[in-house]
Amino acid sequence: MLIRASDGETCTLALAPRSVAEFYRELMATLEAMRLPVKSHPLSVELPEPIRLDRDTQHHAYDREYVDRLRRAAPEPAGLKDARVQPDAAYYHRELNEFILPYDAVRKADSPDDVIRAFIDSTYDRAANLAKWDRGALDRVMG
Repeated sequence: MLIRASDGETCTLALAPRSVAEFYRELMATLEAMRLPVKSHPLSVELPEPIRLDRDTQHHAYDREYVDRLRRAAPEPAGLKDARVQPDAAYYHRELNEFILPYDAVRKADSPDDVIRAFIDSTYDRAANLAKWDRGALDRVMG
């Protein structure tokens, strides 16, 4: 992970299997060392049972393939809020400013992996096209 400050200073943080708490501590220490004061609410409020990131030693998996697929569009391109994505149950949450894939849509699917992949691929596709990203330079063929 590359962290770049507006003054040009950069620092890298290794992305590898380790606990969420360990990663969180290292990230916050790195930001502090770079003189980038960040106030973070360490509670993962997106989960049904929130977990404090600074205390989460249970979760430690890291899968490079899925990380490569996870992309967020910032700044948000015009038209993204109204873009249709897959599956049909997915929608854009205007208060959170992000697409939501309801858990039940995944849980009830014949192939949950396919539903998640369709969601990730379609949200990336809509954002990339609307923002006119250089897809040839950014996209990788997954095999």
